[in-house]
Amino acid sequence: MKETPNPGGTGRQDRAKRVISAAVKLFVRRGYEAVSLDEIAITAAIETDVLIADFGDKEAVAIAMMAQVQYQILEPLVKKIADAHATPQGKLVGFINGLASLAVRRSDFMLLMIRFSMDFKGRDDKLENRSRMINSQLIKIVDGIIGMGAMRGAFRTDIDRAEIATFIVGGLTGMVLEWWRRGETVDGVKATRTFRRIVMRGLEDSMRKDQFADGARFPGHHP
Repeated sequence: MKETPNPGGTGRQDRAKRVISAAVKLFVRRGYEAVSLDEIAITAAIETDVLIADFGDKEAVAIAMMAQVQYQILEPLVKKIADAHATPQGKLVGFINGLASLAVRRSDFMLLMIRFSMDFKGRDDKLENRSRMINSQLIKIVDGIIGMGAMRGAFRTDIDRAEIATFIVGGLTGMVLEWWRRGETVDGVKATRTFRRIVMRGLEDSMRKDQFADGARFPGHHP
């Protein structure tokens, strides 16, 4: 079984693109287990035997798709953040804006990441490991930015930075799902701006005591 297709010319490269494009649509809509190689081949307008010759099996198709997520989403984002000569605040804003922009331009791959993280959970195999690695890399980017901000006194240090990174990545992926569910009723620009403001204000407001800390009372609460 091949991990990724090995293009042997423009014809094979074109087929690989069509297979991945077809598989993304099918996997996002119906999930990994419900989709067959025959369905992928039909949607991509090629013979199943040709698809198998190019890729090997359905697992190899999924891994090739995740490699595309790595290439088209993670690597450009990592490079952009690394190259930015900015403050920690600027880098974090760049990350939020960058991932939100990718969610608009490549919503198919963003939804695929979310879908695969659910479909492959608990499999304990190559697919789960690859999916987990993608999410871990996103969290690692944010964790590094938060750590830099904490060292420079720009971000609060009373909350575990791994928890902050998980909240930010989880919040952004949740926002992608809302755009997908509600379509044109959600203004992506406004939603991103709101999310960004909440995150930045929360990180920088280190001197303010948390009104809703464990054991604290809140309006309308009666023990």
